[in-house]
Amino acid sequence: MVKFELTPKSANAILNNHHLGDLSSIEEIKSGSINPVYLLNQKYILRFDLGNPEYKDKLKKESALYSILPQYSVPTPSLIAFDDSCTLSNYPYFIISYLSGQNLQDGFPLQSVDFKNTLSSELGSLLRNLHSIKQKDLNGIDMLGDINSWVDKVKKNFVIYLSHIKDNNYFSADVITQIETVFADYQKISNWEIVASLTHGDINPGNIKMDNGHLTGIFDFEYACIADPFIDFERFPLNYLLGDTFNQQLFLQSYGLTNFSDEQKTRLKTYCLSQGMWEIWATATQQFPYGQEVIIEGKLLVTKTINL
Repeated sequence: MVKFELTPKSANAILNNHHLGDLSSIEEIKSGSINPVYLLNQKYILRFDLGNPEYKDKLKKESALYSILPQYSVPTPSLIAFDDSCTLSNYPYFIISYLSGQNLQDGFPLQSVDFKNTLSSELGSLLRNLHSIKQKDLNGIDMLGDINSWVDKVKKNFVIYLSHIKDNNYFSADVITQIETVFADYQKISNWEIVASLTHGDINPGNIKMDNGHLTGIFDFEYACIADPFIDFERFPLNYLLGDTFNQQLFLQSYGLTNFSDEQKTRLKTYCLSQGMWEIWATATQQFPYGQEVIIEGKLLVTKTINL
C-alpha cells in the first residue's frame, strides 16, 4: 500500500491552482482508505488515486457523473475540478463541494416518525430518478460497462461466494437449497437490455447526506455502472441498515414499485443473497479487513432474503 500524507503546502497549492483561496483547515475524513479523502476549509472534498491501475478512470467517470446527475434530479455534490496531470500532487484527484449535514446512517435514528417516513420516501424517489438514466444518456462517460458483461460477473461471483459458505457450513442444508433454487431461476433470465440502467453500486446510508429531515445528496459513485437497477436494492431486506422504522412501503411507492413479479423477486433475492454471502466471504478471507460483526450482518441479510 502506498503511504500518503497530504501536506498543508500541497493542499494549499491545489486550492490556489483552482482559484479556491488559501488553506485554512484540513481533515482526513476517510482514515485508512487506500485512496484518501480530505475535507479542506470545511467546503471542499479532495479525493486522490494512489495508483490503482483502474482507479484513474474511475475518478474520471465519477467526475463526469457529478456533472450530469443533477439534470436527472439526482442530488450530488458539485464537481469543482478533476486533474490527472499529476503536476501538483503526483497523483490524480478530483475536488467536489462538501455537503453539510449528517450522513443518513447517523441522522436517520434521530428523526421523528414523520421525518423517517419522508426520508424513506425520498430515498425511493432518488433511486427512481437515478435508474431512469439509460446507457444512451451517458455517451462519453467511460468505465460504465455493459449489462451482459455485468450479469456474467454477478453469476461468477455468486458461485465463488456460495462455494465458500457451503464449504464452511455457515447455513443449514435447507437454506443452501433455497439459495441454489434462487440462483437457478436467475440463470434462466434473459433480455437484460430491457432493464439495464445506471446504478450506484454501493447504496448504503454512509454514502447519503441529509439535513433538516430531508435528503441533500448522494456521493461515492466509484462502483457506478450499467446494470440491473435492483442491484441498488441489495440491502433492502435490512432496511438499508437504517432499522425497523425505515418505511419499506413508502420507499417502494416512491420508487414506483408496489408489487414484485416472480422474475423481479428472483433478481432482488439474487443480489441480496450475493451481498450477504460477499460480506461473509470478504471478512472470512480478509479480502477486506472487516470484523466479525460484518459476518453476522451478512448471515442476517441472507436469512432475511430467504424469508422475503
